[in-house]
Amino acid sequence: MTKETLEQRLERLEFYLNLMREFAVDPETFVLWDYVISEGFNENQTKQILDVLREHHGHVKSAVEAGASIPDLEGLFTKMIPLLHIEGRTTSKEKVMQVLRRASKLPIFPYLNKHF
Repeated sequence: MTKETLEQRLERLEFYLNLMREFAVDPETFVLWDYVISEGFNENQTKQILDVLREHHGHVKSAVEAGASIPDLEGLFTKMIPLLHIEGRTTSKEKVMQVLRRASKLPIFPYLNKHF
């Protein structure tokens, strides 16, 4: 992780506190928040990840509603791998799948479970 200022660290910890409130109520549903915290993502990085997941979820939902086949994951992999890359750690399709599996439990992404 890059060196952060005291203010940035405080903002990140406040963000984690908000995530922990949801996680404490329903750990199974909000398991993605555990991943976000354990990987040290800040609020902006988390928003970028959620934006990519939201876009992919929209494609899956449209396909299901139209009776078409579910889109493959290559586009998701292409967008997610750079977002999940942290200094000194490798990122792979398997890591993206872990995030996708965790995100599929969030109420805002009911169609992501179609991949499993």
